[in-house]
Formats: sequence, C-alpha cells, structure tokens
Amino acid sequence: MGSERRVELTSSAWLFQPEGLFAVAGKINKDRPINEQIAVELYPVHYFNGLPLGPGRINEDKIRSWQREYGSVPVERIHLPFHYSLPLAFKNYFYTSVFKEPGSLKDRVIASAVSAMTTTVQNRFATRMAGNLEAGLNAHVNIIEEAGKRGSLAKIRGGAKYIWVENDLDYPRKRPKQIEKERDPRRPLEVVKKYGLEGVIMGVDHAYRAGVDPYRDFIDLEGEFKKHLRTLHLSGTKGDHGLIEKDDVDFWDFMNFVKGKISEDVRFCLDLNPFEMGKKTRDEQIDYVRDLVKELEK
Repeated sequence: MGSERRVELTSSAWLFQPEGLFAVAGKINKDRPINEQIAVELYPVHYFNGLPLGPGRINEDKIRSWQREYGSVPVERIHLPFHYSLPLAFKNYFYTSVFKEPGSLKDRVIASAVSAMTTTVQNRFATRMAGNLEAGLNAHVNIIEEAGKRGSLAKIRGGAKYIWVENDLDYPRKRPKQIEKERDPRRPLEVVKKYGLEGVIMGVDHAYRAGVDPYRDFIDLEGEFKKHLRTLHLSGTKGDHGLIEKDDVDFWDFMNFVKGKISEDVRFCLDLNPFEMGKKTRDEQIDYVRDLVKELEK
C-alpha cells in the first residue's frame, strides 16, 4: 500500500445482519494483497434476520465460520457496549436522559435499542471476544471514566491488545453545552494519558450528527493528535451516519483539510447507517465500499 492510508469498516452498516459485513469485506479482500486487507471493527450484538434481540449473538464461532465462508476479513477491534452496567443504563435512560441531560426522544429510542443489543461492559462478553480473537477494544470515553473510578480497567481490558478511547457518549444530547461536553476530545486524551492507554478515536461522524464543525478540534489539538490519535470514525455529512457520496462536498473538503493535520498512520474507519446501506443489493454494497475505500486510501 506504500504511503496510502489504511481504511477499515465498522459493522454498523450491517448492525442487524453482521454476516453481510464479512461477505462484502471478504469479496473485496480477495482482490487485495495480504498486507492491504480491509480490517473490521465489530459491535458485539444480538441479531436475527434484521431484528435486534433475536436468538443470534455475534461470537467467535460465527466469526470464524464467516471467515471460512467468505475469505480473509481481519478483526481489528471489538467495540465495547455503550453502558458499564445495567443499573447505570437504567439510571441513564429513565432519569438522566429524560430530566438531567435530555436528548430527543428519537435519539434515546435508537440509543436504547443499540444498548440493548450490545448489553453492558460489566459482563465482559466483548472483552473475552477481543482476547480470543487477538483484537483490540475501543470504548466511548464515559465507559473508561467509569472503569477508572471503579479500578476495573484491567478486567475490562482482559487479553485485548489495546484500548482506544472515543470522544462520544451513549446518546446525543440536545443542549449546545451538553453536546460540547459530550464530544470534547480533551476527555479521551485525558483518560488515555491518565491510565496509559494506547490511543484516541475521533468521531467525525458524531460531529456531523450533532451539527458541530469538526475542523476546530484538529487545529486546536494538532500536537496532541499527532501523539495519541489512532483512528477517525467517518460518515457522510447528511443525516445520522449517512453514506459518504461523491457529491458530498463538505465531507471531501474536510478530508483534504484533515490529511495535513494528522499522522500518516491514522486510520479511516467507516461508521455508516444500516438502513441506508440496507437499501443497496449485496453487489451494490461491494461496489460502493470498494470504490469508497480506494478514494480514502489516496
């Protein structure tokens, strides 16, 4: 790949049918050298034929089976769940998100469904899976802050090869000051340095979702990002984790800007909307992802 940048996929675009991620990535990887394989970041979800909370559970056995069927799809990271424990999840959704730090009803319903699909960090299902797959972990900053307070970071990490911390919480807030606090990149930078963790993920996708200009962070924190930034989560500028299209001028202008502000080894990771991706046939998904990866690798 030379000086080209590494691009990865999250399973968000195939959240309800994660097997589709392996089918798409495996097909694309068949035409790529072994050192240029597209790796994936997985949400540890329950699923069944497009429905959450079905009897299926993404696990090591299913992943190995999909890799045998569809070909090489390296698992780079497991995304830790959105809540530390069930008591904290109930407190957040039935008190905090309604009275103290409100988000829109739609946002809270969507976030509640995703949280139910991934359960909690405390049961260590995602931790065990990362260790068994020799993968890393990534976590929203509130999870690491809570684990740090409880002295449980070692348990949360388990045998994972690293923990990267993302500047996002569990559901989008509505008030401008809350949004600013939620996605402040200084928070993950602080916990990474405090606990000796391996890096930071910037959610550019969440900036677009919140209607926040992502440029400022990369100007103000360029020096810190050169040391600690590992990945950008990316989506289009339209909608919630919208697909990235060729005519999305705002997105491509930002990418041209940011490539001069970050190290060459920072990865671009696609975090896209499952409902939008679901409108495409499997062949259309393969063509879309293949073409987008080629553009971003440049």
